[in-house]
Amino acid sequence: MASQSSFTAYSTLQKDLSILSLAAPLLTNTPSPHHHNRHSNTSTSSVASADQPTPASLIADLTHYHDLFGKLRFSYVEQVTKEKFLRAIVADPPELVEASEIVELGERLVGVKAALKAQKEEVAVQVEALESEARSLCERYESCQLQQAQLDTLPAEIANLESTLSSLQRSQGPVSADPDLNLSLSATQALLSQREAEAEALDAQIARLQTTIADKDRRIRQEESAMGPLEERKQAAIDGARTARQRRENGRLGDGLEEQGRWLRGVDTVMRGMLEV
Repeated sequence: MASQSSFTAYSTLQKDLSILSLAAPLLTNTPSPHHHNRHSNTSTSSVASADQPTPASLIADLTHYHDLFGKLRFSYVEQVTKEKFLRAIVADPPELVEASEIVELGERLVGVKAALKAQKEEVAVQVEALESEARSLCERYESCQLQQAQLDTLPAEIANLESTLSSLQRSQGPVSADPDLNLSLSATQALLSQREAEAEALDAQIARLQTTIADKDRRIRQEESAMGPLEERKQAAIDGARTARQRRENGRLGDGLEEQGRWLRGVDTVMRGMLEV
């Protein structure tokens, strides 16, 4: 009779310790923040935008469900342990565990834990690699989406540019007969660079000529300053020649005055030649 009542209590406890009954409090008391936000926004106009998953919302959901399944695993292990314990108690005869079996199970548990830890580390490395690849794919996808949006706008921009070009060509009127006015942008820039180089060469040549002119002006002033005494001597020679002519007419001309007049005439000729140069 006691055995039957124990079996009845075990059956009742087994029904109460089902997986769904254990998970119900976790599912009802710890809702996902992202899931709660989506349900709270169902009456607004932003339902569509809230339903769109984002990297931040996916990470939040992943963390939430990771914690949830961790709690669920703990509850499952606890329920299975209780179930095995109650089954061992109500069995006829009861299942008794020897100390040697406990030691053997402990040794097996150490090996299983080590293998499980190694598998967890391997899974963690694989998950990290998958997350890195997923982020890379997400960035590439966003870049492709941006490029696709830019490509979608290109036809309209090209049509607008062609329309602007046509209007500019109409506003310019007929094509000029000067070939330099009908050049392309690159050819115009090359021609402009050539003209600027020629202008710089002309400026340098003008600067050299201005320096030469300044030197010649200085030489002319020096020559003019040197011509003053010669002009005085020339005037004196002319006066002397007139006097000598008068004396010769009078029959009193000396040979020295005639030689001096020749010398002065030669000096005058030389100086005039230098001024002309």
